[in-house]
Amino acid sequence: MKVKPKTVKAVPPPPPAPEPAPAPPQVPQVSAYLARLLGELAHELEASAARVISGEKDDEAVHDVRVAMRRIRTLLRLARPIYGRFHADAVRRAFTLVMRASGELRDEEVLDETLEGLPVVDTSFDSWRRSRATRERRLRRAMV
Repeated sequence: MKVKPKTVKAVPPPPPAPEPAPAPPQVPQVSAYLARLLGELAHELEASAARVISGEKDDEAVHDVRVAMRRIRTLLRLARPIYGRFHADAVRRAFTLVMRASGELRDEEVLDETLEGLPVVDTSFDSWRRSRATRERRLRRAMV
């Protein structure tokens, strides 16, 4: 019996190592970005709240307060991993109470705007609208 010698195949050399990828551009830390964004929203909220407190007729002031609070609450929900669930949710809960109060106030403002154009001449209707205006003032004080 004749043994056939094994043929050895040459193994190709490994491909050259790829060049290292360029370093990513410097990006600010997420927490610093969120802090800046929350600070800007806090200033918006403060300015809008001052307009509500002033008592001047400003149909958009309560709406602007609610928008700023909603944006802050949304950011805080996303920021739980960074700031901690306990701290983020504590602030969010505080805003929830103010959102409820401001929601009632906003409803009163919208109702007043809706009724303003009605051509109703009735003393009981006028009396009812005055009671709504009193309720609106009470809700405005409760919001602050």
